[in-house]
Amino acid sequence: MQIRLLTVVSILTFSIFANAEWIPVEVTLDEVVIGQAPMDVALDTGLANSVRASSLAEVLAPYLERNKIRHLQSLVRDASDTLMVSELERVGIQANFDEKELRLKLDIPLNQRLIKDFPLNGYREKTGLAIEGKPYSGYLNYSVQTSYSTQNTTGAGSREQYGPIQGQLELIQNLNFLTLESTATYREQEPQSFQRQNSSLVYNQEARQIRYRFGDFDTGAQGFQAALPAAGVQIQKQFNIRPDLGSLTKRSALIQVKQSSIMEVYVNGSLISRIRVNPGPYNLRELPVLYGRNLVQVVMLDDFGGREEFMVDLMFDDQILSEGVHDFSYQAGIPSYYNNFDKRYDDHVFSSIYHRYGVTNAFTFQAGFQNYQDAQQYQIGGGLITSLGTHFLDVAYYRDDSADAGRAWRWRYSSPDIHNNVVSHMRVFGGIENRSSNFKSIQYPTTILPYYSDKYDFVAQKQLGSTSSLSFALTELKGQNTGVDESTRRLGFQTYFSREWMGDVSYEWSNQRRDQILLTLTWNEILGYSSAAVAYNSAVRESSLRYNHNNSRQYQDTRLGLLAAQRNPTDGVSSESFDLDAEYFGRVVEPNVRLNQTRLGDDRSFTGQVGLRSAVAWTQESVGLSRPISDSFAIVAARGLGKSQLTVPDTQGDEGIPLKDGQKIVYTNLTSYIESQLQIDSTELPMGFYLEREAYVMKPSYRSGIFVPLQVVRSVVVKGRLKSDNPELVNYAYGKIWTSDGRVFSDSFFTDESGNFILDGISYGSYEVELSDPRLERIPLIIQMPDSSEVESEIESASDLDLGDIKVEKKAGT
Repeated sequence: MQIRLLTVVSILTFSIFANAEWIPVEVTLDEVVIGQAPMDVALDTGLANSVRASSLAEVLAPYLERNKIRHLQSLVRDASDTLMVSELERVGIQANFDEKELRLKLDIPLNQRLIKDFPLNGYREKTGLAIEGKPYSGYLNYSVQTSYSTQNTTGAGSREQYGPIQGQLELIQNLNFLTLESTATYREQEPQSFQRQNSSLVYNQEARQIRYRFGDFDTGAQGFQAALPAAGVQIQKQFNIRPDLGSLTKRSALIQVKQSSIMEVYVNGSLISRIRVNPGPYNLRELPVLYGRNLVQVVMLDDFGGREEFMVDLMFDDQILSEGVHDFSYQAGIPSYYNNFDKRYDDHVFSSIYHRYGVTNAFTFQAGFQNYQDAQQYQIGGGLITSLGTHFLDVAYYRDDSADAGRAWRWRYSSPDIHNNVVSHMRVFGGIENRSSNFKSIQYPTTILPYYSDKYDFVAQKQLGSTSSLSFALTELKGQNTGVDESTRRLGFQTYFSREWMGDVSYEWSNQRRDQILLTLTWNEILGYSSAAVAYNSAVRESSLRYNHNNSRQYQDTRLGLLAAQRNPTDGVSSESFDLDAEYFGRVVEPNVRLNQTRLGDDRSFTGQVGLRSAVAWTQESVGLSRPISDSFAIVAARGLGKSQLTVPDTQGDEGIPLKDGQKIVYTNLTSYIESQLQIDSTELPMGFYLEREAYVMKPSYRSGIFVPLQVVRSVVVKGRLKSDNPELVNYAYGKIWTSDGRVFSDSFFTDESGNFILDGISYGSYEVELSDPRLERIPLIIQMPDSSEVESEIESASDLDLGDIKVEKKAGT
């Protein structure tokens, strides 16, 4: 009986599928085609009952939560990869196959869909166009300086002195997934001229924004903790790693879009985005908000004139973490210190941790611990943001084996920038701090007592119209080591006379210092390239004049700073001083000079210092000289220019940098994980020459280098004739042209009735022609670049390149 039943089922199954065929059909969601998936379509009825599960899961991955994708895959119980359409209802998907249009139409409820992040700050998803940092790139910054000084002192005569030569080295070397960082100094006439400073290996876990450092480090500290330099292991959360993954404080808003619409996003009444979106849930990330309570308004305008609005309140302070976000720093090692420029390490282990967690978008909890020798410090705290402002509280406990325990606490407050959707014209900041007599901060080599037992801070700022403001500040210190309490108050008024001129008047009085009036008149050039200030301090009767000229370009420009001051105190000796600080930003060097001339009574002195800074940078493809590099870099090299030249952007100013054939320029101001655009104007090139690529997106990894080849190619017109023992094989033939690296250059190669062909817009190099006739071998095409001396004459003549007759061979055995 069982055998007969199985036979009947098998016959029925075979009869169903024998009359069906797997056909790729379009999959639609919200009436939009989102992909294709094979379905078994009955040839007689046009109906379809099953679909390839793996193909459908791939199509639905951007729209379903990962757990629902796994649930969908679990419904496939055999190796056939077949899923019945009716089974889709078990994961909340309504499916309908349209046999006329051959479409599988899906309906997924909004609450079942994957929430899509929608960043509003300009970060772009990966497109494959960005050039990433090279795994073995690096650079060496080096500087050298020396000085000369003279002194003319009453009773001692004059004396001159030449200072020793000093230098500094900084090496950054990427070792695939690790980065080596090391610094050293050089001091002439020292017993050991070269001294190592800091050395460490860095590994970045980019997907989790965590940095591991092995070697020398500066301790990350919060609250009452001490930031000791040490050597060991450090693990830190670093939100500047892959900032496109989100930051520690940026707020977001979750909305549901029911149908295709134009979405407008307003923050505090200002339109910040307008874009078309498809149905689904969206998480609006990276909203630009102010301190305090912000109103986010989202307006949806559908294609039928419908309008829907969402209103979201967001509380923000840059010290309050977003909900669910962790921020931490864990480190353990031995403290380091300097003794006559010689770096040394202690014998005792120092450990320090802090961890912050965003419990909600309004409350952040913090805990910390530090230990050194027999001393420990414990700390807890938190931050809370309300519509009335932000409050922070830190509580610390200290103990060691030599004294009683000590305690400390600190409360801080700041009022919001905005309240009830209105920008506040009054800001208030304040704080109270208390430390017991036995409370200490952990320090090396010994712990030190606090400088005060109680501290009170208060600052109030009032905006007076659109151009002026009034401020009042108060600071109280009690229980200082000096035995004297200190109280300081300051009243200030600031106003803008125009976009470039600003005045500042303040009056400060204290129980420890003479009352003083500060007058300042400041001029700032609109573009920020120049500034000047005149100031007067009544307490010491000092007048000063300062002028700064900032570089407007990244290369071939100058930065200059001047300061002249005169002091005539009522109870002291008069003095004058003049300072000059200048540096030139060359393409490969950065010379600088610093001068100081001082008169104190009848004594005079002069000090001059000159220096030079430069760097050498390298990737696996190239090496270049440059100015010092602060973070990451890019080497831009021109190839194939001949006698022509290109102008590359300066990255800071409007003027470009000329680049000739074989020359390089190193961009020294790139930032790790931040995209930089590079657009090259190739209109300067002679007719017939063009760049293989004119637009680049440079995105270096941590302290890495990028190589950008500006390859200039010559576009020529090539003609020739295919010859064969059987002319029918090459007459009216067509096919593809392949480049030497396996890419299809053109899929429209063809010949005429005599086998002649013409190729327009092809460049010099090696190619292969693959004809559609499978019996024929590929045809090599070698288009050689003429000598540089012939380029100009070739441009003038503009004649075509004739390859002549090209023999076409048949494949063996055909």
